[in-house]
Amino acid sequence: MKQLRRVIGAAWLALALMATGAMAEDEKLSSDLKSTTLNQNVEVIVQYKVHPTNANHDRVVDLGGTLRSKMDYIHAGLYTVPASALKSLSDDPGVAFISPNRPLHGMLDIPAETVNDIAAVTAGYDGTGIGVAI
Repeated sequence: MKQLRRVIGAAWLALALMATGAMAEDEKLSSDLKSTTLNQNVEVIVQYKVHPTNANHDRVVDLGGTLRSKMDYIHAGLYTVPASALKSLSDDPGVAFISPNRPLHGMLDIPAETVNDIAAVTAGYDGTGIGVAI
Protein backbone atom coordinates (compact mmCIF):
# COMPACT_ATOMS: atom_id res chain seq x y z
CA MET A 1 0.00 0.00 0.00
CA LYS A 2 2.83 2.41 0.86
CA GLN A 3 4.54 1.68 -2.45
CA LEU A 4 1.29 2.41 -4.36
CA ARG A 5 1.03 5.78 -2.56
CA ARG A 6 4.63 6.58 -3.48
CA VAL A 7 3.98 5.72 -7.14
CA ILE A 8 0.83 7.85 -7.20
CA GLY A 9 2.65 10.68 -5.43
CA ALA A 10 5.53 10.50 -7.90
CA ALA A 11 3.08 10.55 -10.82
CA TRP A 12 1.36 13.66 -9.45
CA LEU A 13 4.71 15.34 -8.92
CA ALA A 14 5.78 14.52 -12.49
CA LEU A 15 2.51 15.94 -13.85
CA ALA A 16 2.90 19.11 -11.79
CA LEU A 17 6.47 19.61 -13.01
CA MET A 18 5.43 19.07 -16.63
CA ALA A 19 2.61 21.61 -16.28
CA THR A 20 4.97 24.10 -14.66
CA GLY A 21 7.46 23.59 -17.47
CA ALA A 22 4.77 24.11 -20.10
CA MET A 23 3.70 27.36 -18.45
CA ALA A 24 7.30 28.51 -18.17
CA GLU A 25 7.77 28.07 -21.92
CA ASP A 26 5.01 30.59 -22.58
CA GLU A 27 5.96 33.17 -19.94
CA LYS A 28 7.97 35.22 -22.47
CA LEU A 29 5.01 35.50 -24.85
CA SER A 30 2.24 38.03 -24.29
CA SER A 31 -1.12 36.34 -23.69
CA ASP A 32 -2.72 38.08 -26.67
CA LEU A 33 -0.09 36.57 -28.99
CA LYS A 34 -0.76 33.01 -27.84
CA SER A 35 -4.03 32.90 -29.78
CA THR A 36 -2.58 34.37 -33.00
CA THR A 37 -3.35 32.45 -36.19
CA LEU A 38 -0.17 30.69 -37.26
CA ASN A 39 -0.43 31.56 -40.96
CA GLN A 40 -0.26 35.33 -40.56
CA ASN A 41 2.45 37.89 -39.91
CA VAL A 42 2.36 39.93 -36.72
CA GLU A 43 4.13 43.10 -35.61
CA VAL A 44 5.86 42.47 -32.32
CA ILE A 45 8.18 44.23 -29.94
CA VAL A 46 10.88 41.87 -28.72
CA GLN A 47 12.49 42.96 -25.48
CA TYR A 48 15.95 41.58 -24.82
CA LYS A 49 17.72 41.00 -21.52
CA VAL A 50 20.67 43.08 -22.71
CA HIS A 51 21.30 45.62 -25.44
CA PRO A 52 20.37 43.81 -28.72
CA THR A 53 23.15 43.21 -31.21
CA ASN A 54 23.07 42.52 -34.93
CA ALA A 55 23.17 38.81 -34.04
CA ASN A 56 19.84 39.20 -32.20
CA HIS A 57 18.28 40.97 -35.16
CA ASP A 58 19.72 38.37 -37.57
CA ARG A 59 18.14 35.55 -35.55
CA VAL A 60 14.71 37.10 -36.10
CA VAL A 61 15.47 37.50 -39.81
CA ASP A 62 16.51 33.83 -39.93
CA LEU A 63 13.05 32.95 -38.57
CA GLY A 64 11.43 34.84 -41.45
CA GLY A 65 11.06 38.19 -39.70
CA THR A 66 11.88 41.73 -40.73
CA LEU A 67 13.47 44.37 -38.53
CA ARG A 68 11.28 47.47 -38.68
CA SER A 69 12.95 49.61 -36.03
CA LYS A 70 15.70 49.33 -33.44
CA MET A 71 14.58 50.37 -29.97
CA ASP A 72 17.98 50.31 -28.30
CA TYR A 73 16.91 52.65 -25.49
CA ILE A 74 14.65 49.92 -24.10
CA HIS A 75 16.73 46.89 -25.23
CA ALA A 76 14.17 45.97 -27.87
CA GLY A 77 13.35 45.81 -31.55
CA LEU A 78 10.18 46.16 -33.58
CA TYR A 79 9.73 43.30 -36.03
CA THR A 80 7.23 41.79 -38.41
CA VAL A 81 7.41 38.02 -37.95
CA PRO A 82 5.39 35.00 -38.99
CA ALA A 83 3.21 33.94 -36.09
CA SER A 84 4.54 30.41 -36.53
CA ALA A 85 8.01 31.70 -35.49
CA LEU A 86 6.89 33.18 -32.16
CA LYS A 87 7.51 29.97 -30.20
CA SER A 88 11.05 29.63 -31.56
CA LEU A 89 11.72 33.28 -30.84
CA SER A 90 10.49 32.95 -27.26
CA ASP A 91 12.86 30.01 -26.76
CA ASP A 92 15.84 32.33 -27.37
CA PRO A 93 17.58 32.70 -23.98
CA GLY A 94 18.40 36.35 -24.75
CA VAL A 95 14.73 37.30 -25.15
CA ALA A 96 13.01 38.76 -22.09
CA PHE A 97 9.47 39.25 -23.47
CA ILE A 98 7.52 39.44 -26.73
CA SER A 99 4.45 41.65 -27.02
CA PRO A 100 2.32 42.81 -29.94
CA ASN A 101 2.88 46.29 -31.31
CA ARG A 102 -0.31 47.70 -29.85
CA PRO A 103 -1.82 50.85 -31.38
CA LEU A 104 -1.56 54.03 -29.33
CA HIS A 105 -4.28 56.63 -29.19
CA GLY A 106 -4.11 60.29 -28.22
CA MET A 107 -5.62 61.38 -24.95
CA LEU A 108 -6.43 65.02 -25.77
CA ASP A 109 -10.14 64.37 -25.98
CA ILE A 110 -11.16 66.92 -23.32
CA PRO A 111 -8.62 69.77 -23.41
CA ALA A 112 -11.29 72.51 -23.63
CA GLU A 113 -12.92 71.36 -20.40
CA THR A 114 -9.54 70.97 -18.74
CA VAL A 115 -8.52 74.59 -19.26
CA ASN A 116 -12.06 76.00 -18.88
CA ASP A 117 -11.97 77.56 -22.34
CA ILE A 118 -15.52 78.96 -22.11
CA ALA A 119 -14.49 81.30 -19.26
CA ALA A 120 -11.38 82.42 -21.19
CA VAL A 121 -13.28 83.09 -24.44
CA THR A 122 -16.06 84.89 -22.55
CA ALA A 123 -13.45 87.12 -20.91
CA GLY A 124 -12.04 87.94 -24.35
CA TYR A 125 -8.84 85.97 -24.14
CA ASP A 126 -7.67 84.40 -27.42
CA GLY A 127 -4.01 83.61 -26.68
CA THR A 128 -2.56 86.69 -28.35
CA GLY A 129 0.75 87.70 -26.79
CA ILE A 130 1.25 84.39 -24.98
CA GLY A 131 4.58 82.61 -25.51
CA VAL A 132 5.17 78.97 -24.78
CA ALA A 133 8.64 77.53 -24.25
CA ILE A 134 9.32 73.85 -24.37
